[in-house]
Amino acid sequence: TIPNIPAHPRIIITVCHDKLSIHTAVARSKRMSAAGLPVIAWKDAAIADIIRKYQVGYLIENIYEINQLDYAQYDIFRENAEKLAVKVRKGWFTRKVFQAIQESL
Repeated sequence: TIPNIPAHPRIIITVCHDKLSIHTAVARSKRMSAAGLPVIAWKDAAIADIIRKYQVGYLIENIYEINQLDYAQYDIFRENAEKLAVKVRKGWFTRKVFQAIQESL
């Protein structure tokens, strides 16, 4: 069973099949990033490196850790998520990829 998850008005979490969604799907990761909200993801998810690098959310090992999240970090994660969202929505990362490809030719 899924534990009682504390309500927080601006954190996106997803639960699927009684497990925290792992956020390995690229499309879901982009949507989460573009939303400008802190995320909660599995510590070994594909997006975990981005979450760590840009400090935009919580990384947990299992869903039961949700009840012990440190909400004191929330404002920092939110500010960082909003900055990252602007880059995602404006295509900053896509431009960087195309620039790197162009430079390698």
